[in-house]
Amino acid sequence: MNKKGGTQVDWVISLAIFLVYLMIFFMFLRPRLEPVTHTDSFPALVAEGVVEDASWSVYNAPLFINTNDSLIIANLPFNYSDFYTAKYHSYLDNKIFFINENSSYINLIYSSKNYSKPFLTKDFTADNNSFTNSKLDVGFNNFMPDDLEYENNQLITDFSFDDFGANEFSFYEDSLLANFKASSSIINHSCFLVDDFSRTYCYVNSDKTNVESINFSFTLELTSDFNSWNTLTENIVFVDGCETKNNISFINFDGNDDIALVLNPNADVAFCYDNSSLDVELSFNDVSDFSYSIFAHENEDIETYTNRYDFGITIENKGLSLDKLNNLTTTDYETIKANWNLPNENDFSFDVINLTYNTITNTTVKNTIYTYNQSAPHDLANVYATTFNDFILDKFNILHPVEVVVRTW
Repeated sequence: MNKKGGTQVDWVISLAIFLVYLMIFFMFLRPRLEPVTHTDSFPALVAEGVVEDASWSVYNAPLFINTNDSLIIANLPFNYSDFYTAKYHSYLDNKIFFINENSSYINLIYSSKNYSKPFLTKDFTADNNSFTNSKLDVGFNNFMPDDLEYENNQLITDFSFDDFGANEFSFYEDSLLANFKASSSIINHSCFLVDDFSRTYCYVNSDKTNVESINFSFTLELTSDFNSWNTLTENIVFVDGCETKNNISFINFDGNDDIALVLNPNADVAFCYDNSSLDVELSFNDVSDFSYSIFAHENEDIETYTNRYDFGITIENKGLSLDKLNNLTTTDYETIKANWNLPNENDFSFDVINLTYNTITNTTVKNTIYTYNQSAPHDLANVYATTFNDFILDKFNILHPVEVVVRTW
């Protein structure tokens, strides 16, 4: 019995010594038996890094047009001041102006890049005091409308706006429009006159906490052919005396040369008629932003010229950028490897190959457009490679198919 018990004790001690030996054995051998990373996974790391660091976005905001007016003015839903359309356009005060030729929609393309505009012949002359085109001549005093001639006939004189202490003035013009701006601490008044159109568009922004109402007036010089005026709901013959119409959005003064007012939001309009002239006063009450537009015309249906448009959903396209690929070339190689989680002792290269489909031969023509090659493998190196397809995205939102070949060793 004593001998058998001693044997069991010896067996337990031997087993314990063996287990300790195994623990020490694996503690020393573990670093050698467990590799840090599989080298055949490195191409996937590089591919992921290329897409991450060389991609960018271009946006397309479709503008749908539902009006028979050829002049479109739209408030933009995005903050980019530089964008591209196939049409010449002007951009000011977050508004885009362009002339539409029977298009039901246009695409506004924008990105972090700059864009140039198509050529447009300028059809007007303007300076700080006047705007003149083939039909219209508008005088300005301190950058505010003062008088208006249409087809060499004086139609409006004595334009007067409530004094709002304007102390900042600016004038701007390009090939499409001229802008006259007068501002103070409480009101910004900005008027646009466009191309060869006989229209004046004025926009007013005010500090509602300090401004309860805004009034302006003008005198309409009446010739013998002016005999009535109409709103969207009634037609009224001129009679001596004064009257007021409330909540008006549109007024047309009828004659061979008509004057129309488009008001947004609606305004109260007071008239005083004395057989040779018509004094008109407009009042916008309790508003912070409003606009008034003056159309000089010859029997046009101005009331149908409302700018009806809608922006569709802005689409973001993503793709590789040639500029960003070129930036990789000037970036420190070791920094790129660290950012892409590549070990110091490993290297990589990659090519971007343009794919052009030849419709005549039904073949794809490949042309290398970019190569990143800061290091080359030695003759005995194990080179691992992967290929993936992507697109080069240019600033005009055009996608060009490419193949990217990645090599690591």
